[in-house]
Amino acid sequence: MLVHRAFARQHRPGFGDDSTFDVKNVGLFATDHALKPAHRQPWIAAFALALVFTVAGSWLNRSFATPSGRSIVATIDSLREVKDDRWQLWVKHPDGTFQRYQIKKDAAAALQNRTTVKMEVSRGAMGFDLITRFDPEK
Repeated sequence: MLVHRAFARQHRPGFGDDSTFDVKNVGLFATDHALKPAHRQPWIAAFALALVFTVAGSWLNRSFATPSGRSIVATIDSLREVKDDRWQLWVKHPDGTFQRYQIKKDAAAALQNRTTVKMEVSRGAMGFDLITRFDPEK
């Protein structure tokens, strides 16, 4: 009997009487690395802070934008309804590149049966340009 227990501890961990082997902490079932305190995993904090700062920067840039007086006239390639009151506007810019924008239903209604769109460019609070308005070209 003693030989059998020694054999179990030596070759098959977890089957001896005084073994501390835990199946939950092996391979795919390992949980101890996920439950460490945050100070032991600084990459999680760095990732979370990067995500928060990116979202906050985008919101600041869009919320405090000032009109720049510039506009872009582009050819409408297609206008499709996606969900609820959101529509996708595909345009061809003067340089030949295609771009997709999500617009609201009222802007899409104004652009129905039109071939060109005038897009107003604004300067965001952080210095990045963004399209703030879509009007039919007259």
